[in-house]
Amino acid sequence: MVVGATLAAVGLAIGCSSGSGSVLKGDPTTIVRRAADRTLATGSAKVDVTLGVATGPGLAGGGLVDFAHQHSDVTLQRTGSAAKTNDRFELVIDGTFAFLGGVTPAIAGKTTFISGQLTDVARAAHDRMTPLDNLMVRPGAGLDLALLRGAQDVLPYGGEEIQGASTFRYSLVVNLALASANSPPADRPALDAANAAIGGVLEPADVWLDQSGRVRQLQMASNPKLHTTTTKANLLGITEDGEYLSFIVIDFSRFGLPAVVTIPSLPGA
Repeated sequence: MVVGATLAAVGLAIGCSSGSGSVLKGDPTTIVRRAADRTLATGSAKVDVTLGVATGPGLAGGGLVDFAHQHSDVTLQRTGSAAKTNDRFELVIDGTFAFLGGVTPAIAGKTTFISGQLTDVARAAHDRMTPLDNLMVRPGAGLDLALLRGAQDVLPYGGEEIQGASTFRYSLVVNLALASANSPPADRPALDAANAAIGGVLEPADVWLDQSGRVRQLQMASNPKLHTTTTKANLLGITEDGEYLSFIVIDFSRFGLPAVVTIPSLPGA
């Protein structure tokens, strides 16, 4: 606890000396919760997603998120020891509904999709696409930043550069039930579905905010029940059973860019 307090204090000093904007001054919990609205208000963003660990099987890729309509389209490929499989997955999200390509054979060179509620598709295709299923049980596959409205136990950590942007890092715990209670009705279904899927756990996470108070990076353990923050992982790096920690890392950039997400048609539609 003493080490944590020292790190937080050092991080706060770094943030102040780096010229943090006024939106990053004040109560850390309020700052992080407001970051949800500041980021969602941009309307859209480019996203880069990394799942897993560098040396083991993972996934990496990117795409677009349309915050205004709760649409996103992300394509990911295998990395690390599984890169040789050439697996390629496309995940298209419409609110709480998902279309997943890459787990069924293409037809005439065109991607075919399985579809359903996001958390149901995650369970159904677990064996074929893991660790993508770990992302899919999060709100909007981790792209619905309304989850930050449930931030609690927030601690400032320090200044850091993310994709060329000056940011400030916060360690926190995500309470999805609280996020839902703090959100307008239209945002609640995705938060409630994710909360049910992960069993209502309070999930540690880290977030990096830029000088405008927008989310530049979100990180969380692949296993929502691991109760490990990426801040701790910098010091430890392995789980109690000796396995390397696996994380979800999502970068947000190019806010407000045109984000046209084409939702696949359902069979028979």
